[in-house]
Amino acid sequence: MMSERKLGRTTTHADFCRREFRNCHSLVAFDGRPWHCGRCTLIVLIVMGSVFPGASVRAQDVKATPLAKQDSTGLLTQLAAEQVAEDGNLLGAVRFKIYEGTQTLSCDLTALPANVVLSDRDPYAIPLEALIRVTSLRRDFRATVPNEEFWKTPLNSVERAVQDCVVDIEATHRQQDVLVREQRCSENIEAEFEKLRTAIAVYAGARHLEIVEKRGSARGYQVQVKVEPPRARVRVMTVLEYRKCLYFRRPLEDQWIDLLSAENDMIGRYRYLAEWPPELNGPEEGEIEITRPTTITFVPKQK
Repeated sequence: MMSERKLGRTTTHADFCRREFRNCHSLVAFDGRPWHCGRCTLIVLIVMGSVFPGASVRAQDVKATPLAKQDSTGLLTQLAAEQVAEDGNLLGAVRFKIYEGTQTLSCDLTALPANVVLSDRDPYAIPLEALIRVTSLRRDFRATVPNEEFWKTPLNSVERAVQDCVVDIEATHRQQDVLVREQRCSENIEAEFEKLRTAIAVYAGARHLEIVEKRGSARGYQVQVKVEPPRARVRVMTVLEYRKCLYFRRPLEDQWIDLLSAENDMIGRYRYLAEWPPELNGPEEGEIEITRPTTITFVPKQK
C-alpha cells in the first residue's frame, strides 16, 4: 500500500550556493530551527504531513564545492567517494563479500543504468558510474581480502580506462561523435571489469569458493506524483547530477527533467524544483529519496 506525504518549501538554489561558496558544512534541523555556520544563519521551514516509508525529504547541504582547481577525473572520483559513503542502499551497496560458513563468494560487477547516476544526456554518466563501482569494490576488497593482490591491478586499470574516457569526452566537439564515443567508452571500461571478473574466479577457484553472481536491482519504483493546486511545474534531477553541476560549475537549467503529475518510475535520491506562481509563494527546492512505491504530494508553503 502506498502512503503519502506533502512536500512544502525547503531551500532555494540561491541560498544553497551562498552556503556552498562560504564553505558551510551545516545541516538544517527538521523542526525548522536554525543551525549556525559562521556568520550565516540558515532557517528552513519544511511543511510535512505524516511519515511515509517510500520517500523522505532531505534538507541537507552537500559538501562544499571544491574551489581548488582539479581535473575532471579528480572531481568525478571525489563525487564517487562521497556518494558511496552516503548511499549504502543503492549506489554504494556492497558488491563483494565472502561467506565462510557456506564457502560462497558473492560479487556484483554489473553497471547501474546511467540515468540512476546522472541524466541520460550527461556525457559523464558512464565514467562516473564506473568510478562508483570501483570505489564500492575497493572498499569491499579492503574489508574482506585486504592482503590479497588479485583485485588491485584490475581496479587500477578500470580507473585508467575512465581517465581515457574523460579525455575522449572533453576532446569531442561534434554531436555526431557522441554515440561513437559513449560506445567506445563503455566497451573499454567493461573490458577491464571483465579482467577483474576473471581474477575473482581464479581466486575463488584456488580457495574452493562457489561464486554467486549477485545482480543488484536498479529498476524504478512506481511513484504517484500529485501537485496541489495543479499550478506548478515540478522538475527533478538526481542529487548526484546536482552535485556534479556545482562541482564543475555548470548551469543547472539544462539538467532538470519534468516530473509529471502522474505515475513515474523513480529510485534513489533526487533534487526537486517546484515552480509555483508568485501568489503561491514562488519556487520551492529540496530533496526526496525513493526507496519503494509511494505517493508524493507537492503543496506550496503557506504564509
